[in-house]
Amino acid sequence: MTDTPASTSTPRDHESAAATRHYAELRASLARVRWALKRAAAVRGLAVVVIEGVGMLLVVALLDHLYLMPQTLRIGILAVVAATIAVLLVRHVLRELLRPIPDDRIALYIEERQQGAGGALLAATTFGRTAAEDHGAVYRSIVGSIVATAASQAGGLRLSRVLDLARLRKYVLTAIVLLCFCAVSAFKFSTSRVQRLLMPWQASKEDLASTSSASEERKAIEFRIVIDPQDHRVARGSSLRVKATLSGATSTDVSLRFRSSGSTGYKTLAMDQIDELDTFAVRLPDITADLEFFIQCGGQVSEAVAVAAYDPLEMKGYQVTVEPPAYVGGKPSVAFGRSADVSALIGSRVILRALANTPLAGGEIVFSDGRRLALAGESGPEHAAQAAFTIEKDESFTVAIASVDQQSLGAGSAFTVHAITDRPPTVSVLAPNSDVAVHPAAEIEFNVRAGDDVGLDHVDLVYNNGRGDITPQRLRFALAQAQRGPGDHQVGLVLALADLKQRLSAGDSLFYHVEAVDRKGQERISDIFMLKLRPYEVAGAFSRGGAHEAHKHPANLMLFIAAVWNIHAGKGRVSRADHDASCDALAAKMTDAGGAPLKFAKPKAAQLPPDKAELVKQGDECIVRGIAALKAHDAAASVAELRQALALYQSAGVGLDFMDQATSKEIGGVQGAGDDPMADALGFLKMEMPTPEFDAPPPNESPDFRRAVKPDDAKKLREEARELEKKQEQIVAEVKKLATVAGAAQPDQEQPPKGDGKTAGAEKPEPETRKDDEPRGDAAETADVQERTAQLGRDQQDLADQAARLAQQLAKGTPNPDQDAREVLDHLRQTHEEMAAAADKIRTGALQEAAAHGEEARRELDKAAETLDISQFTDLQQTVEAAEDRAQRIVELQKRIHSAMDQVVAGAAKREPQGETPGKAPALTAQEVERIRGLAKLQVENQQAAEELQAFVQQVAKQAAGSDKAEAGEELAKAAKTMEQGKVGEAMVTAAVALAQHEFAEADEAHDGLDKTLDKLTRHLQAANGAMAQNREQKLKRANAEIKELIAKAADLGGLDPEGEPAATPAAPDTAKTGAPDAKPPAAGQDDGQKTDGKQTDAKKPDRTAAEERQARDDLRRSTARLAKRLAEDQLTDPAAQAQLQRAADDEQAFRDLFSKEHPEKVGTFIATLKSVSSQLEGKLESALKAKRLSASQREQTPASYRAMVNSYYEQLAKE
Repeated sequence: MTDTPASTSTPRDHESAAATRHYAELRASLARVRWALKRAAAVRGLAVVVIEGVGMLLVVALLDHLYLMPQTLRIGILAVVAATIAVLLVRHVLRELLRPIPDDRIALYIEERQQGAGGALLAATTFGRTAAEDHGAVYRSIVGSIVATAASQAGGLRLSRVLDLARLRKYVLTAIVLLCFCAVSAFKFSTSRVQRLLMPWQASKEDLASTSSASEERKAIEFRIVIDPQDHRVARGSSLRVKATLSGATSTDVSLRFRSSGSTGYKTLAMDQIDELDTFAVRLPDITADLEFFIQCGGQVSEAVAVAAYDPLEMKGYQVTVEPPAYVGGKPSVAFGRSADVSALIGSRVILRALANTPLAGGEIVFSDGRRLALAGESGPEHAAQAAFTIEKDESFTVAIASVDQQSLGAGSAFTVHAITDRPPTVSVLAPNSDVAVHPAAEIEFNVRAGDDVGLDHVDLVYNNGRGDITPQRLRFALAQAQRGPGDHQVGLVLALADLKQRLSAGDSLFYHVEAVDRKGQERISDIFMLKLRPYEVAGAFSRGGAHEAHKHPANLMLFIAAVWNIHAGKGRVSRADHDASCDALAAKMTDAGGAPLKFAKPKAAQLPPDKAELVKQGDECIVRGIAALKAHDAAASVAELRQALALYQSAGVGLDFMDQATSKEIGGVQGAGDDPMADALGFLKMEMPTPEFDAPPPNESPDFRRAVKPDDAKKLREEARELEKKQEQIVAEVKKLATVAGAAQPDQEQPPKGDGKTAGAEKPEPETRKDDEPRGDAAETADVQERTAQLGRDQQDLADQAARLAQQLAKGTPNPDQDAREVLDHLRQTHEEMAAAADKIRTGALQEAAAHGEEARRELDKAAETLDISQFTDLQQTVEAAEDRAQRIVELQKRIHSAMDQVVAGAAKREPQGETPGKAPALTAQEVERIRGLAKLQVENQQAAEELQAFVQQVAKQAAGSDKAEAGEELAKAAKTMEQGKVGEAMVTAAVALAQHEFAEADEAHDGLDKTLDKLTRHLQAANGAMAQNREQKLKRANAEIKELIAKAADLGGLDPEGEPAATPAAPDTAKTGAPDAKPPAAGQDDGQKTDGKQTDAKKPDRTAAEERQARDDLRRSTARLAKRLAEDQLTDPAAQAQLQRAADDEQAFRDLFSKEHPEKVGTFIATLKSVSSQLEGKLESALKAKRLSASQREQTPASYRAMVNSYYEQLAKE
């Protein structure tokens, strides 16, 4: 049956559209196969790249292993390898992914692998666009199955095709070539390899190393680690040293693996082997954080070690709070600084806080006596630990602290505790300071000096009647608030006898003393004195002659009462045994050999009325009871009985019936002159006992108690003695000049020996003569000499009277003087005798003898003044400076003697022939002999000065030992011991004898020993003087004060004002010069600045003599040298300025030239240098005080009130 064809129009278009739709579905199926093919090709290409890269890397690694390629070559090879890999990636991966594959190729690929397709897919892709058949569902199913199978096969990968290891063959061949080349170039290597292969029974080095390595690996290594510091703690910023000792030898490297806290990775640091068996060490610097590390050796490691980093414990300072004792009543003082030195009253409570940079757990204070005190840690921002203790004695202590993180700071510098003893108060009666007589209605003004180192509580006048009601009565001195503070204060009150409760009458006696009590309750009482009441009627009677004269003056009962009172007053300050011994000794002095009481000064009973005689008898009984009480060691009861006895004696001796036998003497009056009766009756009178005849006068016994010279009186007396000594020296010089002139005018008169005087050992042995001193031999010259001699005699007599007046003044102030006062009295009396003898010799014309007596008088005055210097305890520093100054004078004179002797010997040796015997004394000329004689005389004088200095230093050492200047006392004791051990006096005598005998070698040896001893002595005295200033501020203030004093002295010597400008010159020049023929010297007893009538003139200050000018310059030079040395030792000023002062003081001649009238600018330059040093000292003092103020006031959390208080304190300190 034949099919009829369809319509040619519409059906065909429909079939074409359907065919097109079916072909699009076929292409989508073919795309799956196309992507599978590309993916498989890209993976195979990537495998090729990896294999090629691995091969190249292996070849390059082998090449580097064999030849150790340099860095540049390795970089080049790496670039080539990278470029090659990049090319391979593009070629085998990217190109495969981007390569186009047409549909027919896909169809062909499917047809080749799917035989069942029968070419249908190929035909469909070739003719798909024009095919008209509609294969339908069956066709689509067949095509889908075929395409899916093809896509699965195309996307599958075979490992053998992907990993093409054949590509590695070229690299293997390259490696073989390299190895062969290396074997040929390293014959030894090849030989060893061949030997290893052909003779395997022989163990090679590798076999041995392998066996050893295996043995080491089998045996575990033990690590012993030592670190420094050993406590596994290291200060932040410091280094850590690690040392590891292995249990056996190793051939592998040993390294340190470490890491800081907070980090995860370990760092490696190779350890170096050190000179210890199997020991390695390494140092880790600058540790800033906690650290953990272990030691690695091959495959074995040690245990991990942890090290903690910490901030080192540091002491920031100390805060010292001192709470004074309750009785002081002051506020606590607070001080902060690097030092914890404490100086406070005994009984003060000290709160010590140690401040650190980290919190403190505690600490410990260790005192010098072994006591230990724990410091308790505080919680707070200040990181402090504190402890409290009470000051009981001088000691030292150290402080050790410990922090909460187990750090400790051991004891460092020792700090001192100076326990200030609250000394008892001082009290002395200024007026009336002696036993006086008054009338019953007198008003007595008492002036008292009382003081205390802390403060006074009250001062009382205690008095009682001598008989009858002897109950003590008290009157309190009114003290202002300022007078209750520390220091000495002068207070007074008026005692009106008429207002007293006790009715007093003529003949009664009042005994009084003053008691001072300080805030602590300590008591000090003054000497005891007596007021004798005399009747009004005494004003109507005059004395009818002198006192009756006894064989010996009887024992003064008042002196014994004062002595017993002194024992009673000092009872609390001495031991019981010493108190009892003093009582027994004084009781023995109050009795004679048979044990009966001495016959003290009293009226003779036979000359008195019965009632008066009864009073004397009662007084004798009181004496017996008083001595018995003293033997029973009851000084208070003894004083009461003795006072009553004296009062009875006084009552018995007062009355009109006894006035004809009594004498009265006004204070300051002259013996034998008429007295003023009203002054006697209404004023204070020196007590004089009635002086009738006595029964069998007793021996001149006196108690051990002495009344010492008052400090103010001694100072005034010392100044007057020094002034008198200066005037005496002028008179002696004038007498010697007159003796020379008179001797030249009268050749028959005996001349003094050559070389006499202090200038015998000067550099120029011939005495200097002036034209004015040359004798003229005419009548005018003789008259002038006689007139001047007469005037000198009068002047010398005036000085003798002044010396007597000084002795009388001292005797009046100290009725029963102590040892020092008695020594001064002896010197003054001896001075009076020598001056009187000198005046007599001047009047008789024996000028040489007069000069000798005058010189002896001057020496006695000097001794008196020195004794007064030593006896005073109020100015120890000036006394030490005086000792140092005297030592420097002795040293300088000794050096001049030594130098002058060497010059004489050297000059004589130059004249000796060459063949003279060595060691023989050279022959001297007559001039040189005189010079050596003068040097020997100077040596003797220096020996006397040295012996006096030795005694002076010993006394000053005792004085310093009794004060609070312990360090100065030790240095003074060493100075005294140095002079004693060095035998300075004996050595100087030896030198003088050797000089006189021209044994210069022996003299030179003695001089060398003296130089060493004196130098050592000077150092000790300088150290003692320096010890007077305790701290740097005091040293600066003292040095500045000395500088200003030197400026004033230099300006005075140079004729300048203190600013260095020329001083104003008075219009009227002084024409009265010593030695002028028409001028008379001023009277020695008359001050240079006064007229004869005693009125002060307006003239300029008196001109100094040449000797005074020279002495003043020498004193200034020594003071400058002493100051320069102190500035250098204490490092107080610029070394250049100090060296300039030292050079100026060392050159004696240059220093004298400073004050030359021809060159006034030199002294101005010297003063400018002193001012420069003074400015530096003031600046350093201000800086030191400012530093203290800042240190105390700029602390955090310090109250503003405390800062203000500290600043005001140091500002006040700077002004002092």
